[in-house]
Amino acid sequence: MKKDKSLGVLRQFTQKQLQDFLLFLRSPYFNKRSEIVHYVEYLAGFHPNYPEVCVKLEQIPADILPSGKQTKKELSYLKSRTFSLLKQFISYEQIQNKPLLLDVYATLGMSAYAPSVALNTLNQVRKRWQEMEQTDTHDLLFHYLATDILHVQAQQDPKKLKVLLQESVDLLDEYYLVNKLIYGIEIQHRQKLGQQTTAFRNPFMDDIEQF
Repeated sequence: MKKDKSLGVLRQFTQKQLQDFLLFLRSPYFNKRSEIVHYVEYLAGFHPNYPEVCVKLEQIPADILPSGKQTKKELSYLKSRTFSLLKQFISYEQIQNKPLLLDVYATLGMSAYAPSVALNTLNQVRKRWQEMEQTDTHDLLFHYLATDILHVQAQQDPKKLKVLLQESVDLLDEYYLVNKLIYGIEIQHRQKLGQQTTAFRNPFMDDIEQF
C-alpha cells in the first residue's frame, strides 16, 4: 500500500500542533472547503498512530465524501488539497517562529505599495537584527531579502543599483554555499552510520554519496 504523505507528517505532530492545524483549516482565509476540515477532524481521531487503513476509500465517512463523490478520484483530490494546506501551515509556523524574517517578508510586500514606508521599516528591522546573535542560515537569507527590498530605492541611481545587485548575488552565493556544507556534513554522518551498522544497507546510499 502506498503511504499517505499527510499521515507521515501528522504522526510527528504533538496534540497542540494538531489543534493548531485544525484552527488553521477552520479559518476561511486559508481554507474555504469544509470537507477538508471534516477530513482532518476524522484523522485526528487516530492521533498519534494514524494507521494507513484510515485513509482507504471505504473507511472515509459519508459526511466527508457523500454519495456520488465516493470515488478514488475525489479522495485523491481531498488528500492532495489537505497535503497542500499542511505544507502551507508548516511554512506559516516556521516563519512565525522567525519574527525577524516575518518582518522582512512583510516589508518586501509593503515595498510594492509604499517604498518609503518600507525603507523606514527595513531600517528598524536591520537595527534589531544587528543586536541579535546570528545563529543560522536564515540570517544570510535576511541579508538577501533586505538587499532585494532596497533595489526599489535605487532605480534612480544606476551606480547604487549595481552595488546592491552585486551584494544580492554575493549573499545568495553564501547562502547556497552554507547549505551545501550542511548537506555535506549530513551525508558524512550517513556514511558513518552505514559503515558502523553492518546489517544496514540503503540501496540508494551509493547515489547519495556520489551526489
